[in-house]
Amino acid sequence: MYSPNRQRNILLVILTLLAPVMAQAGAWTTPSGTLWTKVSWFHQSTDEWYTDIAQPILLADNTLGERPAGSRRPYCFDGQYESTAAFIEGY
Repeated sequence: MYSPNRQRNILLVILTLLAPVMAQAGAWTTPSGTLWTKVSWFHQSTDEWYTDIAQPILLADNTLGERPAGSRRPYCFDGQYESTAAFIEGY
C-alpha cells in the first residue's frame, strides 16, 4: 500500500529521470589546430587459471576431492600465460 507522499516522490523521481537535458562535451574537446595523443601499455602475466567446471583433485590424504568451478588452479607442467599490448591514440 502506497501513501500519497510516496506516490508523489516516485512520480517526481521518474519525471526527473525522463526530463531531457543538454549534453555538454566541453571537457573533452580540444582547441582547433591542436593534437591530442595517448600512449598506453598493458602487461599481464600469470601461472594460474580459473576453472570453468568442477574438477577432481587428489587430496593430501590420498582421497579424491573436488575443486569447485570458478576456483584458481596452477597451469600444468609449470606453464604460464603472458599478454602484452600497446595502444596509441591520437586526433
